[in-house]
Order: sequence, then C-alpha cells, then structure tokens
Amino acid sequence: MLEVLKYLEYVEDKRQPWKIKHKASDCIAITLFATLANANEWTEIQAFAEANEEFLRQYLELPNGIPLD
Repeated sequence: MLEVLKYLEYVEDKRQPWKIKHKASDCIAITLFATLANANEWTEIQAFAEANEEFLRQYLELPNGIPLD
C-alpha cells in the first residue's frame, strides 16, 4: 500500500494554488480506498472517509481534515 501512496505524490496537481485546501494525493487515495470498499457515489466516499479517518491518518497527511467539498 505504501508503494501506491508513493506514486500518488507524482501526480501533477493542476489546480489553482490559492484554491487548494487538500492535497491531491490524499483526495485520490481516499477515493481509491473507498472505491475498493464498494463506495460508488461521492456521498459514500465521504462517509467512508469520515468512518475511517483514524485509519487513513496512518497513511495520509490530511492537514485540513477529511475533504468534505
């Protein structure tokens, strides 16, 4: 799993810097993990992240918490 997370750091983030609140690699990882857990919609992905925040923090930085919007 750590190998996958390392590769996410190389994803180019083309968002406007002044609008960034959450790391792109954290958002991608949460989406990947939630999808593997059978989450199919954004509300399910958010619910997964909130329910597993303690686990996710072991591997992700989440400097501003779980992305909610």
